[in-house]
Amino acid sequence: MLIDAGGIPYWMETTIWDPGKEVVVPYINSTGVDKIDYVIVSHPHGDHFGGMFSVLDSFKIGEFIDNGYTEGDPNYSDLLEIVDKKELRYEQIKEGDKFVIDENITLETFFPPKNGFPFEGTNNSSIVLKITYKNFSVLFAGDIESDVEYYISSKYKNKLRSIILKVPHHGSRTSSTVKFIKTVSPEVAVISCGRNNMFAHPHNEVIMRYKKMKVEIYRTDIDGNIRVLTNGDEYTVFTNYSRRAPLPASAGW
Repeated sequence: MLIDAGGIPYWMETTIWDPGKEVVVPYINSTGVDKIDYVIVSHPHGDHFGGMFSVLDSFKIGEFIDNGYTEGDPNYSDLLEIVDKKELRYEQIKEGDKFVIDENITLETFFPPKNGFPFEGTNNSSIVLKITYKNFSVLFAGDIESDVEYYISSKYKNKLRSIILKVPHHGSRTSSTVKFIKTVSPEVAVISCGRNNMFAHPHNEVIMRYKKMKVEIYRTDIDGNIRVLTNGDEYTVFTNYSRRAPLPASAGW
């Protein structure tokens, strides 16, 4: 499964750098994978789907999944045209959808609702997805902002608890509210952000919130590629630039 693939926003596409071609595809190739069963776009912003063009061109794809939001970046329709031309199986996932991959792995979707998109903006259309493998779990939060965080935290409470949190919206101050962090209660927070990016992500007040709650922070701008290896009970975090000590997993989340 691949959730998002990086990219360049459409309004910055004068650059010739393609994170999908330069980073995502080579990494997947290095693992020996030649088929991706599920490709998921969390929301139609170019910094999340731009790399998918190269991914779809490079691998066999089992199923393409998105949230059904139609008001994102204008070039997202180009990606959907490729999905159609390749005759890939296409599905939209919504709140309440649950997938059982095998006896140990489940996926549960907490957002967006089935009846539409209640909050303004493409970021707030993001798929929020939790993957549970035995006693290990990861919450992928796309680019949700405070309104969605409050909605899912109030509605799902402890169901959101996860050992690893993919921090929403690259560590922007519009996200990672205290209520949300307390509800998810992660041991590790992973922040995807470009080095010296123009938005100054992650914002200092967000970093301080996670630190105050004793959450271990990993950042792609500092740590490079971040990998988590788990057997479903224990896990270890690896980075490009250092190997940090194994961290204990909390059972039952």
